[in-house]
Amino acid sequence: MKFFLYTHFFALLSCLYSGNLWAQIKVGDPNVRVNTRLINQNKTNYPQMERWSKAGVEGGIPFPNSSGFQKFETIEPGNSNSINEAISQMSKALKKGEKGLITLKNGKYTIDNTINMNSNVSLQGETRDGVECIISVTRRSTFHFSNIKNAGIYNLTMNSILGAPKYKWNYSLNQNDEVKRNENISVLMRGTTENCWLDKVTILNAIRDPLRCSGTHNTFRDLIVDGAHKKAGGAQGYFFIQNSDNLITGCSITHLRHISLQGEHVEFNVVYDNDFRQEISFHSGDNGNNLIENNRITLPSDMPPVAPDDTDSTPFREARNNKPVYFAIMGPWSTEHTNSAKPNWVYKNECVQFNHDFGARRPWSNPNIVYKGPKKIAIGIQARIDNFPNSNLNPPVGGTLYPIILGDPNPTTPPEPSCNIGATCDDGDDCTVNDKFEKNCNCVGEIPEVVTASESLSPIEDAFLQNGKGINSDRIRVEKNERITYLKFDLSKHKEINSDFALSLTALDKPGNGTIRVFSAKNNWNENSLSRSNAPDKIRELGSINGLYVNGRTYTINLPSLKIASGTKFISLVLEQTNGSNVSFASSVDKNRGPKLKFTTTTDMPCSDTLNLTNASFDIDTKSKLKIYPNPTSGDITVLLPFSNVYEKATIHIINMAGVVVQETILSSFDLEIGLNLEPLSKGVYFLNYISGKKSITRKIIKQ
Repeated sequence: MKFFLYTHFFALLSCLYSGNLWAQIKVGDPNVRVNTRLINQNKTNYPQMERWSKAGVEGGIPFPNSSGFQKFETIEPGNSNSINEAISQMSKALKKGEKGLITLKNGKYTIDNTINMNSNVSLQGETRDGVECIISVTRRSTFHFSNIKNAGIYNLTMNSILGAPKYKWNYSLNQNDEVKRNENISVLMRGTTENCWLDKVTILNAIRDPLRCSGTHNTFRDLIVDGAHKKAGGAQGYFFIQNSDNLITGCSITHLRHISLQGEHVEFNVVYDNDFRQEISFHSGDNGNNLIENNRITLPSDMPPVAPDDTDSTPFREARNNKPVYFAIMGPWSTEHTNSAKPNWVYKNECVQFNHDFGARRPWSNPNIVYKGPKKIAIGIQARIDNFPNSNLNPPVGGTLYPIILGDPNPTTPPEPSCNIGATCDDGDDCTVNDKFEKNCNCVGEIPEVVTASESLSPIEDAFLQNGKGINSDRIRVEKNERITYLKFDLSKHKEINSDFALSLTALDKPGNGTIRVFSAKNNWNENSLSRSNAPDKIRELGSINGLYVNGRTYTINLPSLKIASGTKFISLVLEQTNGSNVSFASSVDKNRGPKLKFTTTTDMPCSDTLNLTNASFDIDTKSKLKIYPNPTSGDITVLLPFSNVYEKATIHIINMAGVVVQETILSSFDLEIGLNLEPLSKGVYFLNYISGKKSITRKIIKQ
């Protein structure tokens, strides 16, 4: 009996095949296809899948170029009047069926009045960080979408003139309403607004709500949302979805009162692949059948019921009685609320609760369980813990409830790449590099004595000093004369370390700013006993960085002065701030966003027959032409698995040049194409090793 591996795959790639451009696209892009096969296979248990697949802008967010727009205009920095005038003039110039795009040149824009968006007219910042809209509007909304269609905002930053809120979280205080008589909403979509979008937009320090959407079929993609000044009663401080069929994807959201799907028309919204550092709630009276899938939902340690930080002595109620209001996923929790009319669906999320010890630390996170709820209005703590139980349905065929395809909708055999003499290729030999097409389209590579590869190390120790006391937590911090951070790295496994040292850090919490300097130090310290008396002295300055540090963004500090002698086993770094305001970064507790020391190293080139990672034989099946494309890659790859007989379970290892497994994927269904995300890996040469039973195939991959 023959089995063939097939499925949809999620990857971002762009390859030129036989003269035709097949561009794999992102969630929310134009022409995302629906996997009707999965819809039909899951129709009995999950009939909602077809409608979920259509959430967001119908036809996708237009590309901000000539394929998505017909008329273009550029304006210089100014105020609300200049933007409104440009929108009005563009709207008048459009012919039937045309769309217009207005580009805002880099600079600061004084937003002192409402920006009235028009149908078919969109705004785009020249660069996301370079265009800063400073909001001083006190009226109901700043960017106002009222009963319009086919309009959006790309690639800019909105920030309140008031700066950061006093309180990061809602502590059930009247003082959480920090700005009386100002009800401004950064972006308001109301009435019959549909097929509108925000894409790559940063919204900082909103007054009331960063977003309120009562329209349908709108998309919110790649947003960074941080903070609100009003987080008390009366629906303040919300990322607020109030209608149906909207898509929220790729967003980073924190320091709001709620991410809320609330209201009788709220149904069939899709919340997919986001990074929330707070809860998401079905607050009151939604109509059900909303999908929460593939998100990372973390409740930070400083979120209630824990007091905010050591500088604020206000006796917050949740901190005092230790009765948490917030859980990672919530239904209604007050007698003033009403329950969902139908269940909502929760699948393949990674939920972590650092803010309290009630229930599981990682609830609703089992990838083999589909959860649904809420069951009821959950007044007590245990009711909140139990409010999204196991649906007792089998997981969906294909491993997703969001059945979209980001590439060829009917993959069979991928087309062979066109042959351009001198173009990169993969000759299938694990022991060669720099493979290129020669005459007659032969793919030929070189056999090097050594290979230079990029490495990325997490610290084995990291902590910071505050008031002379060492603090070891999920944050590392720097603040002039107040906080100093120490990092230690283990280099013992790297025999030949070359150069190009850099330190990457991911900012957390409210934005900070200033100059951060990096020094080398001795290694006679550890994170659990660090104190002022035993902290190592600085030796030599290695590099520095200056600027604004925004939540969720990663910053790189080049260390040109760092030189490593042969045989060095450990290195310690000291981070100090010489000016500016407090900055928090993720510590090594966060595996994905923690500090990374990056450098280049040389190593012998291993071949597939030297790898000994599992008990499986590396007997290569020469009849099986396993295909990987694109290769080389700058991000994701797709793997075509052509075995004529496969076992129920298979494993894919990605292996670095040192023979270390850096990524593992367990396969339990029969898939023709597997999408793998290689973006977190450093540039260099890797090996993909596919094992099924005792059969194995190993191929070389180049990450550019």
